[in-house]
Amino acid sequence: MRGVLFGRDGPLCEALSKQAPEAADLYLLLSVDGDYEDLNGPFGEHWYWTGDGVGPNAVIFPEVIDRARKRGDHALCDMLIAGWTLFCTLFLQAPLPDLVGLAQRINALPTDYRSSIYAVVGLLKREAVATERIRRDIDALLSWLPLIDSAPPEDFEGFLRDLFSPQLWSILGEKERRRLVQSEDTFVVLRRLTRHERQSERFRLLIVDRSAVAELVLRRACNRMESSLAADPQKPLGDLVPGITAE
Repeated sequence: MRGVLFGRDGPLCEALSKQAPEAADLYLLLSVDGDYEDLNGPFGEHWYWTGDGVGPNAVIFPEVIDRARKRGDHALCDMLIAGWTLFCTLFLQAPLPDLVGLAQRINALPTDYRSSIYAVVGLLKREAVATERIRRDIDALLSWLPLIDSAPPEDFEGFLRDLFSPQLWSILGEKERRRLVQSEDTFVVLRRLTRHERQSERFRLLIVDRSAVAELVLRRACNRMESSLAADPQKPLGDLVPGITAE
């Protein structure tokens, strides 16, 4: 339905392009009109940047970035460049095409509008220490840019404590906290695997540790609330949680 209304030939495309050109560009970039259905080859997704092998009306990243810059929408440029760089290097695990063009578009932005780009490049600079596959591209890109610090080491325990809140985090046992931190750490392992390796390791890396913690928490809930469950076996488990946290 969205494709019918907002697609290139849809009745609202012109209105969207005039009133929210950034939305129209992003909509077409996400290929609702099928411009990118035939992404063949080992790095077919490079076509999102290069435009090779796509339909004649395809919208590609450089075009959207350049149009946003002409409109003065530097924040959108920042997000698009950062998103593309992260997508290409960590998800596709592919070389960055057109490094010169990428660097030129970064340097064309006011320095106050590079926060997402610098955050991504800092992360990649840290990843390049452990991942030789992206080191060459990142070193080349950095040679065109001002000095950018590496991102600090990831503090998964601090992240989880803030996510849960200190009060809820303290309720978990030491083993539970350790397994959750370990499960977060597996995301680092996962993103450093090749796309083929990810498929075989995804279940173990993303499910096992979290399931182990969930099992421990549910067992503790059942043990502490055994009398309540006996009195009302149909009582939803969610109703038991306040009693656990209160203890």
